[in-house]
Amino acid sequence: MPRKQGPKKKDAPPPADRDAPAEADVDAHPFKPGSWLVVAWPPDGSERLATVIDRARVESDDRDAPELQHVRKDDLQRRDAARWRYYVHYADFNRRMDEWVRPARVVLPPSRAGP
Repeated sequence: MPRKQGPKKKDAPPPADRDAPAEADVDAHPFKPGSWLVVAWPPDGSERLATVIDRARVESDDRDAPELQHVRKDDLQRRDAARWRYYVHYADFNRRMDEWVRPARVVLPPSRAGP
């Protein structure tokens, strides 16, 4: 007698990027590629709309390590955010103007900087 087969298992979703923020927190670092940001443009200090093309985590040296007695959670989050670099493409600019930017130059996060 043939065995009964149960319902087929659905394909499991792909594993999440472990560096990516939770879906609910799109403003947490690192920003996902494809996110829109408003970035400070260095030559004249104006604010420009840009999209994230790539991101990279920059390893820091020992000088950035906090002393263990005086560590606060906010300080650790700020330090971790500062270790990311984003390769951005400015809207209405030629791609040769694309550049790597530090989080300090981000004026508006993805939730507030739509195209």
